[in-house]
Amino acid sequence: SVGHEGPTVAIGATVGSVLGRFFGLRLRRQVTMLGAGCAAGLASAFNAPLAGVLFTVEVVFRRSVGGNVGTMSVFTPLIVAAVAGAFTSHAIFGERIELVASKHVAGEHMLLEMIFFLAMAVFAGLLSPAMSRVILYTSDMFTRLAKVPVWIKPAIGGLGVGLLGALAFTDLLGPGRGILSAALTSELFWQTAAALCVLKIVATALTIGSGGMGGVFMPSLVIGSALGTVVQALAVLVIGEQASAPAAYALVGMGAYLGATLRAPLTPIVMIFELTGDYELILPLMFACIVSAFVAGRVEPDTLFELMLRKRGSSRVL
Repeated sequence: SVGHEGPTVAIGATVGSVLGRFFGLRLRRQVTMLGAGCAAGLASAFNAPLAGVLFTVEVVFRRSVGGNVGTMSVFTPLIVAAVAGAFTSHAIFGERIELVASKHVAGEHMLLEMIFFLAMAVFAGLLSPAMSRVILYTSDMFTRLAKVPVWIKPAIGGLGVGLLGALAFTDLLGPGRGILSAALTSELFWQTAAALCVLKIVATALTIGSGGMGGVFMPSLVIGSALGTVVQALAVLVIGEQASAPAAYALVGMGAYLGATLRAPLTPIVMIFELTGDYELILPLMFACIVSAFVAGRVEPDTLFELMLRKRGSSRVL
């Protein structure tokens, strides 16, 4: 119940690091090559080259292009790598928009609805650190199963995810593109969305905690779209049918939750725009991403990636 973009970014980073060492580059250039691999991996996975560059700067380089990375000239290899990754993806799969959202979904009282977008951003900022803790707790639980062979543990996690899919929603099996599609076309019921906010976290924790390989980008987008659908139902109760369509809240919720997960607001802002090609909701999207990242950073300063590194006894080198 995870996405493929995590392994794609990891593979890209590994290729960049290996090439840097093979050619005997200095540490600064090796780190740049690693970042270029990350940018290319994310750009090819999501068809989003700008988001790939921003992700590398905001998350991998931690908003700093100094130290071991170098000066602003580091953007050149990042951009070249991201464009190359996206171009290769286009050559294989053709031109495409990853997610198709309903058009003209914004309501007539957007200023009033900013209150609900603010509430959604706060909820996302609180829920995302909770997901990190659930994943770490599940990982610790599987670690304590010392008598169980390592290769059995992912099978146990897979059994748990399979049971959730069989007993609840089959869309929990896999990254969740079906859920995203339903949310972005206003076809996801808020009752189902409320259940998915919890069940997707559990399914993702079982997958990653048991030793499965995958990324949290797609789960974050799925949970964010479900959260947005729930908040839209609340908005309808307060201001009536003049509220924006569920697809609008789902779109903003995706960015808000991803921003909280990454603690990086710029990446989801650009990524959501590149994924959907919809500029109509850019203002509430920017607002929600910034607020959710701020709230999540106050609740838990470290991202899931940093917490998992610390658990393994590793330290960041960037």
